[in-house]
Amino acid sequence: MGPRITGEDPVAGIRIGHAEREAVIDTLRDAAADGRLTFDELNERIGRAAEARVFGDLDALVADLPVPRPSDQLRPPQRPRTEHFSAALRRTPLRRRCRTAARPPRWPPAHAGCSPATVR
Repeated sequence: MGPRITGEDPVAGIRIGHAEREAVIDTLRDAAADGRLTFDELNERIGRAAEARVFGDLDALVADLPVPRPSDQLRPPQRPRTEHFSAALRRTPLRRRCRTAARPPRWPPAHAGCSPATVR
């Protein structure tokens, strides 16, 4: 059983250690206790978990269970999708958008401390 390196999921080919194997075995035992696996399925999967070498092997053992994949711990967290600026602008009332754009600039600017004659 060699490492599985696929073009689709590079994390699946990363080697695992004892801690990852034990975590999956604990997950399998919990699934059997919940009635999701039979005793025979549990024994088979524990044997395959003990022989697993890469994350892809462990992911296959829990693929049909409602638990996170073991390789998910190596993936960066997904950022929530942000709304596009134009969508936010569409929700802004037109009256409010136009009022700020149609206002003439103040002269002299309060922070400038000068008049039009001194600027020339």
